[in-house]
Amino acid sequence: MKKLSVLFTAMIIMAFLISCGETREANKKGDPQAKVLATVNDVPITQHDMQQRLKRTPHGEMMNPEAAQNVLQALVRDELIYQKSLELGLDKNPEYRKKLQEAEAQLRAFQRQEISALYRGHMRSKVEVKDAEAQDYFEKNSDEVYYVEPGYKLFKDYYIIGVPPIAMGVKGKELLFTYVKPCHGCFVLRVPGKEEVEMFRRGLVT
Repeated sequence: MKKLSVLFTAMIIMAFLISCGETREANKKGDPQAKVLATVNDVPITQHDMQQRLKRTPHGEMMNPEAAQNVLQALVRDELIYQKSLELGLDKNPEYRKKLQEAEAQLRAFQRQEISALYRGHMRSKVEVKDAEAQDYFEKNSDEVYYVEPGYKLFKDYYIIGVPPIAMGVKGKELLFTYVKPCHGCFVLRVPGKEEVEMFRRGLVT
């Protein structure tokens, strides 16, 4: 058992020294992977891995260089143990699989939440640009232009959405207005609307 322990420790030291040498060489060359602090059998130990481990220490990122070096050695050791465990098939353990699936589900939930927020921001930016274009189009191609606030009810069940003030055009007996289609953006529609046109003329200010 003692010989095995010494051999395993030697493996860690060798992997650590070789990987750090590779990292220093990559840094000299300006490699885009310069944030890789070490590699273990071609698996990178990154600055992000280090930061995650430091979060679990009492002093966090205020650790001195020697303590940080110890943390990096621990990460290399853990990666070696992980790789050996895979070789032994320990990743098939039911309890481990259950915990892994729970963690993966949490990751997917986080990804969906963050991407959804980015998507909504992306669509809002597209709608804002289209609203400006639509307003310019209405002013150039309508007999009359009216401005409404978001939520204005048109016809029986359509509500205008967009960035206020929202322009709407009148061309003869037709209405020109924007329609936002989810996942596609903003479109300009031109539809008959005699009653709506008269309502605009009676009650809305240009």
